[in-house]
Amino acid sequence: LPPFLSADRMYDDDDLVTCGWKNFLSPKLRRFPGDTKFDVQEILSVGGGGGFIQVTFGDDATEYALKVREARTAAVLEKVQVGLRRAGHPISVPSCQITRRDMLRRLYAFSNEGRDTKVFGNLPTKQRLAPVFPTRTQKCFGWLRIPGNRLIMYNKQIDSMNQAVQQGSPGLEPFKADQYYFSIVYEHIPQAPLQTKPVQHQLSFFNSIGFMFC
Repeated sequence: LPPFLSADRMYDDDDLVTCGWKNFLSPKLRRFPGDTKFDVQEILSVGGGGGFIQVTFGDDATEYALKVREARTAAVLEKVQVGLRRAGHPISVPSCQITRRDMLRRLYAFSNEGRDTKVFGNLPTKQRLAPVFPTRTQKCFGWLRIPGNRLIMYNKQIDSMNQAVQQGSPGLEPFKADQYYFSIVYEHIPQAPLQTKPVQHQLSFFNSIGFMFC
């Protein structure tokens, strides 16, 4: 497995999420616990960060979104969200955001060590952000390993979608039948008119927890 994936199944239980600082530095996303047999409903989008595919699993009619070629962001985000729930109080982070080290300091605030000591809670007001509260993000259900031969039939459609992607973006490369792909299983959120305020709130949240450079 890639170093940021765990073979453990991902159950909806905060007690199973390890949030020590060493776990933040080496995050491991757990495995999707459900049926791995899926049916593709639709290719939702493609881009430089991968592609989203709408699927259902087995006899479950619930729709999910697979993100193919995902980074380790999901593993870190889970720890941040659990850290916020465990804290029982708002968490302050340093306002400085110039270097990668600054971003890591923000992430540290959500670790067990950072929460236990309220490490940045006593900084002068001008040197810290207002307390960070949880925000609604797309729920993640873990990773899934997919054989390329299940996806190659969509290469022509993906190629067409790649051409429509903004110029300069690498898009999504064609799938190969003899390869396996690691994807992340997310809840599927049906397309709706863009609401600026929730998006701005999420972007502010991601920035405040240290995702700008990490």
